[in-house]
Amino acid sequence: MFLDAFARGVEALGLRFRCNLDLPEARNSRRDNLRYHDQKMLPICWVEASGEKVSFVLKEKRRRQKVSDPDELKRLWGRAWKDVPTGTLEFSIDGGWVMGRKAAWIDGKGQRIENHLGQMVALVPIAGEENRQQRLRWKEEQARQERRSEQKAWMDTVREKEMKAIEVLTEHAKRHLQANELRVFIESARALYLRDHGQTPEENSPVELWFRWAEQHANVIDPMGEGFRPWNGRAFRQIPGLFPES
Repeated sequence: MFLDAFARGVEALGLRFRCNLDLPEARNSRRDNLRYHDQKMLPICWVEASGEKVSFVLKEKRRRQKVSDPDELKRLWGRAWKDVPTGTLEFSIDGGWVMGRKAAWIDGKGQRIENHLGQMVALVPIAGEENRQQRLRWKEEQARQERRSEQKAWMDTVREKEMKAIEVLTEHAKRHLQANELRVFIESARALYLRDHGQTPEENSPVELWFRWAEQHANVIDPMGEGFRPWNGRAFRQIPGLFPES
């Protein structure tokens, strides 16, 4: 049988011929479940090469045949055509391609797929190594994508934190300029009062209380107060990679 010969060939190379029916879960199912055969578990086989799963497909080509027998038409629920086996086998490794070469064989008029058994067996370790290289390339690409994603996330965090720090910086600068403009205005008001009255306002008079209130308001809105150092602001310190670790 072709499949037996193929299995012996790959095992002679030190490779493992595997089938899902030989897996523990399949054996347990056959042992414990009396209706195992009713489950129609299809056999799926592969070869382990270079630590990879090399799949293959063995199938028999079919052709469509018109159904004319009335009894058979009843069994086919009225379908006028059916697929019948032709006896022509087709075999392929890894979906039909290995290292850019077509790896599929089909029975022909002058030869059978058995005539290419040596070539098929020889291609299995090549397919396994190609699968391994593809997996490594895929893992490397995945790692690059993860690094790019992490870098982008870090840069997005930096930009977000910096924008917040810039907002705070801009607000501080605006309030400082506004406070200084108020102080200039208050000094101009003092000069106006002195010119009109020839003296400063009396202590606790309504005018003097107004000047004190205006100066206090300027001091309140000015961030440049006692102990304030803009470079030590929390928003600035939270920018990743900008402020040195303490």
